[in-house]
Amino acid sequence: MTICRNGWRRCSRASLLFADKIGAGHSMTIGYTIIVASFLLVYFGIRSYRDNTLHGQISFGRAFACGLLITLISAALLHHKAPTPGNASADRALA
Repeated sequence: MTICRNGWRRCSRASLLFADKIGAGHSMTIGYTIIVASFLLVYFGIRSYRDNTLHGQISFGRAFACGLLITLISAALLHHKAPTPGNASADRALA
């Protein structure tokens, strides 16, 4: 679990990268915006799967599994591509 400079326990990686440049208040706003955007992407992904593949009907279990799969795939992709704050050698390796 990441601890931000302002004492909050959870922060997104993007807000940590820009915390020194934009300030703690704006960094929290960006972090919460990223969280809301991720929830919306999962919702629209499940809705698209329901409408296009399952002809408008989906069970709770299948929707939950679909949302979990969307979350895991996006987390794996973001974790693989995102640089770690303060690790210059890893940042150069990703470029």
